[in-house]
Amino acid sequence: MKKMNLEEIKSVEISILKRLQKICENNEINFSLAGGSAIGIIRHQGIIPWDDDIDIMMLRDDFDKLKKIFLANDNNIDGLMIMSCDIQKDYNYYFAKVIDISTDAKETGIDKIENYGIFLDIFQIDRVPINVKERKHFYRKMKIRYKIQQIKLYSKQISNSRVKLFIKKIISLILIGIDAHSFALKTDRLLQKYNKCDNDLYGVIMDNCIYNNDYVEKKQYYNDLIKMPFEDFETYILRDYDKYLKNIYGNYMEFPPEESRNSGHNWDYVIKK
Repeated sequence: MKKMNLEEIKSVEISILKRLQKICENNEINFSLAGGSAIGIIRHQGIIPWDDDIDIMMLRDDFDKLKKIFLANDNNIDGLMIMSCDIQKDYNYYFAKVIDISTDAKETGIDKIENYGIFLDIFQIDRVPINVKERKHFYRKMKIRYKIQQIKLYSKQISNSRVKLFIKKIISLILIGIDAHSFALKTDRLLQKYNKCDNDLYGVIMDNCIYNNDYVEKKQYYNDLIKMPFEDFETYILRDYDKYLKNIYGNYMEFPPEESRNSGHNWDYVIKK
């Protein structure tokens, strides 16, 4: 079986986004490109040339609706399936993915996930505490969980730095008694902790943790979308994308140094079934 190259992988990812967008539009579900994909649509009108995935974000209510639609169709709509830690017992990420079921993939260092393939990432947008002190404490707690989750994902630690690799191996030994899937489930529940509160402040919580910011917006901000060209079609981005991207990346129109232009994943293989 022939491994797929970067351009072939991107082609499938674009197809996933097109099919998922159709599902969302038919069911009145809002989403926006997120993270590096949001930079891609603004700076490159497509996937960042050296990137190898697509990220979107949606409000938790929209995600729950999308999940129900997939599960009502035996988790197979137009050759796509949804992956979430509360659905698959061997899926240990706190965020969700939509997989193209005609592909098969394995990431370096991570145990094989059943039915894993080329994917699109979905990051849920949840309510956050209205009190600033409480919110920052919550973010610190979630950042620790994020770091633990990253180490627990890998059955074999990998790093370009020998020192970092050694530290990761030591930490992984300390965390050996923690079950990765149970930890992911608890992280997912904690992300939703404030969703029943009566306030109108929302954020992509793990972004806030990772980038050490206190960026929050009202619900309407995440529903105020525009369509822009992305590869050979048009898809959705926040109307005020500039505010979102500057908060995370600063000058997002500036290209990173040449040595930093690499894809986000290490693949053992990605193939067509």
